[in-house]
Amino acid sequence: MSQPLTATPEPRPLVSQSFILKSTIVIFLFGLLTVAVSVTGRWMGQRIAMGGHTVSTSLSTILINGETLHIPANAIRFENQRSGGTMERLDLYLLWPQMEGYTSGSRHAFNDTGNADKMLFVTIKPMSMAIDMSQRLEPVYHRLVEPVGKSLANGLTEYRFASDTRYVGELLYVGERPGQAPFVVRCLEETTFPKGSRNCMRDVNIGENLNIDYRFSTSLLDHWKTLDAAIVDYARNAIDRGG
Repeated sequence: MSQPLTATPEPRPLVSQSFILKSTIVIFLFGLLTVAVSVTGRWMGQRIAMGGHTVSTSLSTILINGETLHIPANAIRFENQRSGGTMERLDLYLLWPQMEGYTSGSRHAFNDTGNADKMLFVTIKPMSMAIDMSQRLEPVYHRLVEPVGKSLANGLTEYRFASDTRYVGELLYVGERPGQAPFVVRCLEETTFPKGSRNCMRDVNIGENLNIDYRFSTSLLDHWKTLDAAIVDYARNAIDRGG
């Protein structure tokens, strides 16, 4: 007696549709992750390479002691100050003699500690004293330095501070300017600072409410006239005159 025929079951596909769908989703997500990692890696790499600098020349608007200033972002030294707003002080770094902030072409000057003669550090802050360094020459500094100075070929006179003052280890340089207050700057003696330092410091009152401190290397003392004029003009031009 013949056996009844039974239906032969269809063989299952080796790969199911759901498996294909899941695999496609996984591959797609992996692709997105790869792109994200690549983009993030490039972004992080650029940030590391920039070292906190920016090449953006867009103006940041900063309010200090009632004065509004417009400063290119690449001239602002610290990243957290570039967003603008009200601040207690603003720190700048500028390439000398171009008086420009960070650029791709000048990155070596900004990153190399041996380029002190190419860099100026400037701090703009509220005016805290009615008289600045030039105006302190007669009432303050002349009482603290040795009475006889040494005339230099660059037009400055070098004075040594008396040994019983708190400025021991510093030198005072004075340059006469007809029709203007004298140029006055204090510098550390070369034996007391490391090579590559911005060891000279001068402060100037700007307008009615602001004061600027700027630091530079002694190697730039020969340019004291153009240096001081360039920094003062830079700060004055940054102040919003309201029209």
